[in-house]
Amino acid sequence: MTNVLLAVFAVGFLIFVAASAFGFGPGGLSTEEVEEAKELLANDEAKLVDVRTPQEFANNGISGAINIPLQEMAGRLDEFGDEDQPIVVYCRSGARSDHARRILENEGYEEVYDLGAHRTAHQIVQEAKSQ
Repeated sequence: MTNVLLAVFAVGFLIFVAASAFGFGPGGLSTEEVEEAKELLANDEAKLVDVRTPQEFANNGISGAINIPLQEMAGRLDEFGDEDQPIVVYCRSGARSDHARRILENEGYEEVYDLGAHRTAHQIVQEAKSQ
């Protein structure tokens, strides 16, 4: 059992190192895309959307974000704005925000940035607001 856990950890670590080496950051974004998202957020040009549940959002939503839970997205697409509106999404771990990104892209949204996990998104938004 211990060997299996060590093997799983090793594979995960290698994936993390490889992703970092190739310039991929939160939500699979390249370093350049993270910088683009920061600039859009700094200039209030992007809509910041928390796709977690209302309870999660109430506990620690990021200032300036709106809450559109993943399970409600299909009925609330009009709240995302026009298809050329830049959108930045995040969630607790990155799984829901990845799903949200794919939904939005399938709906024709052209500029969607997935910041992944809340902790990472919070740091990126803080950096954007301090520019």
